[in-house]
Amino acid sequence: MPARIINNTGTINGSKEHTFVEFILVGGGNTNHGGQVIKNYGRIKSKTIVNIMIGAGNIKGCQSTITWSASDNTDAQITSDYGFEYLKDSIWHNDTIIAKGGEETLLIDNLTGEEVRYGDNVNRPGTCAIKMLATDYTNTLVTGNPEVKTDGDYKILVWNQPGTIQAP
Repeated sequence: MPARIINNTGTINGSKEHTFVEFILVGGGNTNHGGQVIKNYGRIKSKTIVNIMIGAGNIKGCQSTITWSASDNTDAQITSDYGFEYLKDSIWHNDTIIAKGGEETLLIDNLTGEEVRYGDNVNRPGTCAIKMLATDYTNTLVTGNPEVKTDGDYKILVWNQPGTIQAP
């Protein structure tokens, strides 16, 4: 992943409005092909819970997804129609991100419209990696026991099973 992430400048009530991240989502592989790989920039609304589902690696291969939901912390929640957004054509979009399971070696990426090669996870489950500034990670609530790696000023969280990340 590139080491550069757009830094956040907006604040609400003394906390950040968004946490800016990069992500890679890989669908589950099947016996012949790995899962689709989607790589993009994203931003997480403060206090939003981002749900990460990991596709199984099996005969068919299963999709992996990133969705989001509002926090149940109503005191801190700012009502909004967006939670986790990805960048497409310089516009932020908030629909579900889906990386398809292993079906064929090339597929149109559902974010960029370009053909992408599948990952190297033939017959193995998908993964999701989210890269964020270490200072943002400090107050982030995480489930699913992702592997946490350090890359300079950044933390990279890698999920191999379902989990969540809630922005500070």
